[in-house]
Amino acid sequence: MRNLNFSVKTLAISAGAFLVLSFGSIFMQNSLNIKAQKMTTLSSGVGTCFTRINQSFTALMIQDFSS
Repeated sequence: MRNLNFSVKTLAISAGAFLVLSFGSIFMQNSLNIKAQKMTTLSSGVGTCFTRINQSFTALMIQDFSS
């Protein structure tokens, strides 16, 4: 087995790269979570809109003008 000698400079560079990648992945995950929440909100709004359109159409079909 070969003896691996890491210098302080190599260790610092690898630790820095690890931190950059870690924080980058945390930022990306947070960004994706925010986008997913926005899509859920948008989907709920569209569903509500179509429900109200359906109710209005049904009211017009049965000539219920008080709804």
